[in-house]
Amino acid sequence: MQRPLVTMVGVEDEEKISLICCQCAEQIFDFIRTEEVCEAVATMIESAVTDGFDSKSISLRRAMVAVIDNHGLVSAKKWLRNEIVKLIYSRRTLQTIDEIINYFLSNLLSRKIGPLNSLIPTGVQDGISVKLQEMTSNMLAAEVPGLVQSLNIKHIVVEKLNSLDILRLEGLLLSIMEEQFKYINLFGALLGFLLGCLNLLFFYSG
Repeated sequence: MQRPLVTMVGVEDEEKISLICCQCAEQIFDFIRTEEVCEAVATMIESAVTDGFDSKSISLRRAMVAVIDNHGLVSAKKWLRNEIVKLIYSRRTLQTIDEIINYFLSNLLSRKIGPLNSLIPTGVQDGISVKLQEMTSNMLAAEVPGLVQSLNIKHIVVEKLNSLDILRLEGLLLSIMEEQFKYINLFGALLGFLLGCLNLLFFYSG
């Protein structure tokens, strides 16, 4: 019993070392699988859980630590995290999520929303109207001068007038002058009537 193992088994004999390790592992597992050991482990777990339920203050973490040590709890957390990550990044999960998103989007896009004023509050509508007016005014103030300059309206009007027939242009001018002269004649008649009335008034008053 006091003799060192290295003197019994040569370190260089890897095959014999592997055989001894396998035999030890088998013996340990056979020992663990025995009914007495299983009953002892079950009794230990039952005792820990029962004590926790009786005290009404033990947490799940303390119960797990009572069954497995902290190192086992850390390993379990790491294993659970890795399994969840694998499940999330698996092709089947991504495909399922993609199908769910497509289903909800297709239903949402095919649904009639009705008038927007029933969905947007009045205050938001007023804010949108004011913002659109400001954007339109700024755009017109920035773009219209350049647009007018690029169109060269004066040149277009001159070309249009030059392209008109002389007789047609003369008739157009005469019609405009006739319209204006009519108002001038009416104004002159009204002015003459007022002057005549003033003369009669001065005549009878004198």
